[in-house]
Parts: sequence; C-alpha cells; structure tokens
Amino acid sequence: MRILSGYILRQVVKPMGATLGIVLAVLLLERTSNIIESLLGSGGLLSYVPLMLAYVLPQFTSVALPFSLFLGVFLGFQRLTRDSELVAIESSGHGPHNFLATLALLTLLIAALTAISLSFLQPLGRYGSHLLVHTISNLFFQTRLESGVFTHFNDVTIYAKRISPNKDRAEQVFIFSYGADDTFEVVAATGGSLVKTPESEGRQLKLLAGERISGERNTGDNTIAVGSVLGFDNFQSGLDLDTVDEFEPRGQDERELTLFELWRLIDDPPSGLRRSEIRAEFHARVVRILSVFFMPVLAIYLARWRGRVHKGFATVGGFVFLIVFNQSLDFGENLVETSATIPLLGLWLPFMVFAGTTVFLFCWGWLRVESGFQFRMTSRLPVSGEVIPSDPNTPAGSVR
Repeated sequence: MRILSGYILRQVVKPMGATLGIVLAVLLLERTSNIIESLLGSGGLLSYVPLMLAYVLPQFTSVALPFSLFLGVFLGFQRLTRDSELVAIESSGHGPHNFLATLALLTLLIAALTAISLSFLQPLGRYGSHLLVHTISNLFFQTRLESGVFTHFNDVTIYAKRISPNKDRAEQVFIFSYGADDTFEVVAATGGSLVKTPESEGRQLKLLAGERISGERNTGDNTIAVGSVLGFDNFQSGLDLDTVDEFEPRGQDERELTLFELWRLIDDPPSGLRRSEIRAEFHARVVRILSVFFMPVLAIYLARWRGRVHKGFATVGGFVFLIVFNQSLDFGENLVETSATIPLLGLWLPFMVFAGTTVFLFCWGWLRVESGFQFRMTSRLPVSGEVIPSDPNTPAGSVR
C-alpha cells in the first residue's frame, strides 16, 4: 500500500508543481511589468522591484495553491485512467476512499499553506506593499505622474498633458499649490523638466514659457483675490518634492487585518470600518480555506468520468463549476459588505452547495455499481450457463 500511495502521489505532485510554478510566474511577470513601468525614470529605485514582488507574492499563492492542487490531481488521475492503470489498481481492491486517504496529507498541507497565506502573509504583505509604494511615490513623485491625469502631492496638484516615458520631461504643465494663510499659487507652462539642484539632493521642476499667478482665498465668503500675474521664460519651482507624507497605520482597511484580528474586531470594529466589512472579510477567508479540502474530490470525479456525456464536455463543465463558485463567493462577499445579506446566505450557502454537490457526485460515481469505479450502469446482459454431467445418451460436455 505504501508503494502504491507513493506512486499515486508522484503522479499528482509533478503536474501540481508545474502548474504552481507556471501560474506564479505568469502573475509575477505581469506585476513586474507594472512595477517597472511605474518606477521608470526613478533611477536606482528599480532595485526595489524584488521587495515589492515579495510583498505581493502571498496574494498570488492563496489563489495558485488551491488551483494547482485541483489541476495536479486531475491531470495525475487522468493519466492513470488513460493508461488503464487505475483499472488494475481498482481490481486489486483499492477504491476511491483509498485514493482520498492517499491525498489526505497533501491536501492538508496545501490547506495549511493557504490558511497561513490568507490569515497572515497576505494582509501583512498588502500593507507592506502599500507602504512601500507610498514611500517611493512621495520620495520620487514623478513615479505617480501620468499623462492627462491630475496628481495630488501634499498640498500640490500637478497636471501634464503629455509626459515622456522616463518621466523627466512634460508638455503643457499646470500646477496648483496652497500656501500659508489661505494663499495659493497657479503656474501654467508650455513645458517642463525635472532637474537636480546643486544645493539639494532632490529634484525640482524647471518650467518654460508660462505664467505664474498668486492670490489669496477669503474663507468668509469663499472668494479669491488675485495678487499678481507674472510671465516667465524660465521658472524653477521651489516646491518641496522630496518629503514623505505620513502613512495611515495598519488597520484602516479590513484586507490588511489578520484572521485573528478580524475575529477580535468582528463585534467591535475600529473607527472607519463597518461591522459588515469585518464580517464579510472574516467569513470569506474561512470559506476559501475550507473549500481547499473539496478540490481533490471534484478532480478525481472528473478524471474518472465514464458517463454518457463526452469526457471533454464533462471536464469543461467541472471547470465552469469552479469558476461559478469563485464568482459566487466574490458576489456574496460584496453583498455582505453592503449589509444586503448575512454571511450565512452570501458566503456559506454557496460553499455548502459546492461542497454538497462535489461529495454527492463523488459518492454517486463510486456507489452506482457494486464493484469498480464506474460512472454508469452497463446495459450488457449477464451470460450464464449450466454444465450437465456427461451421460451415456448425450454428448459429453453439453451446455444448456
């Protein structure tokens, strides 16, 4: 039994490891391109790319681990079925319950890793990623600039119609900034660039051909008074672009809280968070962790399909079933967040439907016949015969 279990596990672990590596590689490559694009033009800050990827990795593993388990079991048992090895295994007295027992330790390991990721690594990594992006964006504000988008930085709003790919030059620049005592300053220029000043290690804006307007806002009647309007050919802004805003402490977003913190705050949410948001996040994580245990059950059923429907259609139907279940959880979580329903209906009901349907299909496929792992009754009639002992009046070996 130990040799057989080891052989089955090897057939499952190989495609599972390949699937996990491919899924993580695709997700990380996509995120890497986005990070490099956002940091382009910030010089040595590209060295932060591995750190940012380390922060977002738990968000990907919580999705990739259950999917790789499902696909690994499906592909492994499909190969065993295609090579008729499962027929020989079942003929030796091993049934689906033995297969589940063989996969129990592997499933428990994947469920534990998913639980650790969803409970601790993902929320802490999300906060660390946001903190790092905030720090980089404030220290090097040009990483936040986009063509045709208003960007707010401290008390400054900057707009540029066109920005170069490395974000060191811009065209048609507009800058609005607040000063002390309700004063303001507006600068409009046809172009600009970032330059390093000799007296500072930071960068400042050098603007070309524009106007500078200063004034004051009257808070009493909410009017403004223009003080001066000056034209310029060259203007170097004195904005302090190398300061860092204070970042909000962890806990302002329910997705940044660990599972135990959510449980502790579920009836007493902190300021800025609703009780429904805490409940939705807590129950959604628990449901996703528990759903891992049913992935091998569904995968074995699909891999051993012998129904009247073509196996390809059955496989597609199984994957669609998984997608619908995942989308139902997302939709139910949104409903619970907005207090439109309770967790029992929005999250636990789809989970119970998924778990119940999976277990029913598995047991139905196993117990429909007394022996073997068949998924339909055969229509072939049994053939029986009776051998009559030889006698002097009949030919020897007659069968009737």
